[in-house]
Formats: sequence, C-alpha cells, structure tokens
Amino acid sequence: MWAEDGSANAAELGLCLKEPGVESKERVTGRQRKSLDARSPYTFTTTALLTSLVASAMGVVAKPLESKAEVHTFAGDNCDGKDDPTALTGSGSYRCIAVSGKRSIRAPEKKGCNIKTFSGSDCKGSSWKVPDGDVGCHSVLFASVEIQC
Repeated sequence: MWAEDGSANAAELGLCLKEPGVESKERVTGRQRKSLDARSPYTFTTTALLTSLVASAMGVVAKPLESKAEVHTFAGDNCDGKDDPTALTGSGSYRCIAVSGKRSIRAPEKKGCNIKTFSGSDCKGSSWKVPDGDVGCHSVLFASVEIQC
C-alpha cells in the first residue's frame, strides 16, 4: 500500500477526488496525485487526509487537555492568614467544600473548570463565580466552594 518514499497510492487507499468542472469522479493514482498537488485545491485536503490515515494506523490519538483546578481559601481579606488549598483533576469531576472563617479566595489554576463560592455551606444560596483567566485574590464572604470540571 505504501511506496518506498513513504507516499501512498490514493487508489489503493480508496480515495476518490473530483476536480472542479469535471462531472465524473475518477480514482487518483500516486503519479496523478503529484500532478494534482501542483495544480489544484486538493493539495491540503489530500495531504491532511493521508496524514490522518498514517496517524490512525500508527495508533496516534490526540488527547484533549486535562481539566484541572487549584483553589486556595484564606482566613484574611487579602489572601493572607491560614491557607487551605484544594485541587481537583479530571473532566466530570465535582467537589463541594464547606468552609468556615474564610474571607478570600484565589484560583491559580483553572483549566476547563468552573469555580463558584456560595453563601450556604451546601453549595446553595447566593453565588459568585471566579472569572475565567483570573488568578488574583478575591475578597468575598462565602460558606462553601464548588469546583466543577
């Protein structure tokens, strides 16, 4: 199926391309593919398709970035005082953390996760969401923290 130079014969792969203005579809051989690459818009599509086929054959799979959150809650108003760190990893993960005596929060890492504070200790009541991309300190009164990835 693969030529010595690492290229693939499109006909053997079952590829069928149609040039603009041509009514019938014809199978493309390796030689014809080279001439098509030089003169048609199929260059990128054919190359991308072949690259995808090679990657699939080799077992290469793109993995999405892993969801991850790190949250610090503090006794002081300016992220000072006793620090209680919490981390959560994995898409679909959830945690509701009841806190006592906390007056500020900082989330230095928040990839694919939402972090909210709540007035109730059961992640219910009035809430405030930590803004995306914000790693600063936030002074807010809260009784629980929800992390959802």
